[in-house]
Amino acid sequence: QIPLRWFALELALEKQAASVSRKVLTYEECLKVAAVLHFEVRELHVALSYLHGFSLLLFFPALELVFTDPQALLNVFSSILVNFYHEEVSGSKAEMDNYRKAILSSHALKELLKDCPELGGVLTCEKLIQIFQSLLIAAKVDEDKYFIPALLPSLDNDDTRGKALSTVESPTVPLVFLFADKCTPCGLFCAVVVKLLSGDWEVDMKADTYSNAVTLLHKKYKPKLAITFIDSFKHFEFRCSNEDMLPEIRKEMEEVVETVICCRKYNCEAP
Repeated sequence: QIPLRWFALELALEKQAASVSRKVLTYEECLKVAAVLHFEVRELHVALSYLHGFSLLLFFPALELVFTDPQALLNVFSSILVNFYHEEVSGSKAEMDNYRKAILSSHALKELLKDCPELGGVLTCEKLIQIFQSLLIAAKVDEDKYFIPALLPSLDNDDTRGKALSTVESPTVPLVFLFADKCTPCGLFCAVVVKLLSGDWEVDMKADTYSNAVTLLHKKYKPKLAITFIDSFKHFEFRCSNEDMLPEIRKEMEEVVETVICCRKYNCEAP
């Protein structure tokens, strides 16, 4: 049985956010609202976590932030996506090349965030980066540089395999992940890439990179060990440059995909 006052809390938080023309509140602001409803601190934390679980709001305890409207966070990413394709970038050739490969500095993200007034300055660029990392949207690839694969253009299905495989020599047969619905869950590919980059892999900067096809190098064994990871929209496909390492790669990829499905709460079975 869920106490009805938890839902009353949700409405009260929405009202508070509207009163300050924002869709995100600090945890301190939530405490003040909860105090009026006679919530203890522990119950507030439990209630926020419960409401977060049903996506009625988004609660990030470590950052002490509560999005009273989850759509607000989606709007942030949409704004970044729109500005990414229209923003004029300046800097060295290396910086511009990174930008085109969706490897952004915190400064670039701040520029892309300037059209998000509904956040009212509460959501800083640093906190946004932490949220993106926790949601497997962005991966730190260097000091103050973050890779956001979802910003990249995608290859059409007919072109995906040929263009992606042209960047890596692969003597092995592909490792194919089939899903029960015969299509890959939306967003799963990019989340898996981000998860891999948080471990022993890095983006091959010499290869063409897309939101559905990417070549990764193993940090320890590069350039001898590379994988090309492709989302054909019907299945995932991994190609490995080292046949001897294929069993280990298979085990790691299976574990990563299953972990991401669980973490992102996809309504699908592991492939």
